[in-house]
Amino acid sequence: MPKPVEVSELLNRVGKKIFIEYYFDFKQLRDTYTSNADVVNRINESFTLKSKNSRTAKAKRIFMEGLEIEALRIIVNSSHPSVDSVREQAKDILAKETRHTEEKIYV
Repeated sequence: MPKPVEVSELLNRVGKKIFIEYYFDFKQLRDTYTSNADVVNRINESFTLKSKNSRTAKAKRIFMEGLEIEALRIIVNSSHPSVDSVREQAKDILAKETRHTEEKIYV
């Protein structure tokens, strides 16, 4: 079993902006039979293949450990300038995901 790691550490390795821009692609890794390679191929950033693989694996871990809501909250509350362009998108995703989680609890 992998050692426990802070969500903020994983998020920093993925990149906050990348986590939001590819949130639903990364989420598919947990919720469907999507492979890491499929998601890596969707990343349209000028990263090396090794970097894309690493970021995808770290993002998958966030979802597999159920830390995505905490990650979204970290991003929404971040003062880092790179987050400015995706903050509203992060807020929207957080609102939808927390509403969806609450619906599951009450069903």
